[in-house]
Amino acid sequence: MESSDQYNFSIFTPRNRHGRKNRNVIFTMLAIWAVAVFGFQILLRVIEKPVRKRLLHCLKQSGLMLPAETAIRQIIQTLLGSLLMARGKITVCCS
Repeated sequence: MESSDQYNFSIFTPRNRHGRKNRNVIFTMLAIWAVAVFGFQILLRVIEKPVRKRLLHCLKQSGLMLPAETAIRQIIQTLLGSLLMARGKITVCCS
């Protein structure tokens, strides 16, 4: 008769050489996965370049220095351009 604990397996305390090999393969694959996923995110953070806030600069420059009707129209166009860029990531000319 076979022992009743033949199917009990602990990944932290394997009983034989085959169990230790399986444990090592599992931990190696887990480490490779963690490095691939989190390492890629860290790499993206390291190599990213800051983006100029062109539309924010245009929005600050389009103050009320023009006549009232033209100034409001310019502000609305600049605001809509910045909203389009933020929503759709499209480049829209600010003038």
